[in-house]
Order: sequence, then structure tokens, then C-alpha cells
Amino acid sequence: MVNEYVDRYYKTHRQVQNDVELQNFASDTSMSGSGKVKDFPARFTSKWILKKHLARVIWATSAQHSAINYPSDHIGALTLNMPTKLYKDDKAGADHYGFNNLPRRFTCGTQAALSMSLAAMHYDSLFDFVPRLPDKKGRLVVQKYYNYLRGFVTSAIQQRNVQRFDEGHLPYPYLMPAWIANSIHT
Repeated sequence: MVNEYVDRYYKTHRQVQNDVELQNFASDTSMSGSGKVKDFPARFTSKWILKKHLARVIWATSAQHSAINYPSDHIGALTLNMPTKLYKDDKAGADHYGFNNLPRRFTCGTQAALSMSLAAMHYDSLFDFVPRLPDKKGRLVVQKYYNYLRGFVTSAIQQRNVQRFDEGHLPYPYLMPAWIANSIHT
């Protein structure tokens, strides 16, 4: 998708280099510029570099975030699964576990707050904004991939999850396109 989208708007490397808004975005994002993103270029010097880093941004702020953080709400934030760590209590003996093995209030509160902050909010799903894209060229590209994700990819993941369940494993719905958010919600 990124290749097709970038190719619709930029025919040459020079067009990428001369796009002031795009170059300002790179500078504002990169550690080499005024931003804080490691290994992000301060300038896009070619279409290939733009595609590489645009794909990285889309992955990190949508699918990767969803796959890593949403399970923590359903698994890590479940009260029965807290705490995630038991502490050694010298007073209780090596084979005994009691209340002193549990983390303190601060640790439990921090874990719950982190889980809720990163994973409890889910406002949208990947590319659901397609009808509101103002430019037809871009809208057609994104719509094509939205349809592919919602059709073929969703069906394939559902079939694999049924197979996983039949084999005695838990399904993993967090990379279903409907589960993937457009951005990080906190």
C-alpha cells in the first residue's frame, strides 16, 4: 500500500526532496532534527527512504501497538492475573506463599494504570477513515487495501483462529484488521 500511495503522489526523488511539508515532518520527527525518533532520517532523500519510514510509522502506530497493548487489557489487567510477579518473603520460608509475596499497592496500581492507559481505549479500526479522505487518488489506494484487509486477511485469520482453538490453543484476535487502531490511543 505504501509503495502505491507514495508512487501516486511522487514521480521522482526530487519531488520528495522538494516537498517542504514532508521535509519539515522528517526534521520534526528525527533525533537528528528536533524530534525524538531514533533512526528516523532528518530528510527524505528518495522515494525509497520515504516508503521505508512511512511503512515503519504506520506499523508502529497501528498494528504493532494493537498487537502488543490490547492483549494487556484482556489478560494483564484481569484482576485474577494480577500481580504479575511474586516477591520472595524470607519470613514465610522457601515453599510458602502468602500475602507478603504479593507486590505492594504502588506496584499493583501502576500495573493497572498502565494496562488501562495503553489498552482500554479503542476508538476506531484500521483505515476506517477512507470515505472521508478528500483526495480521490489517495482514497482509491487506501480503499483497495481496506477491502483486502477486511475481506481476505480477516477471513484467513478467522480460519487460523478456529484451527488454533480446535487444537487446544487460544485464538489471537489482536491482528484482525477490525482490532487494529489507526493510531495509538492513550
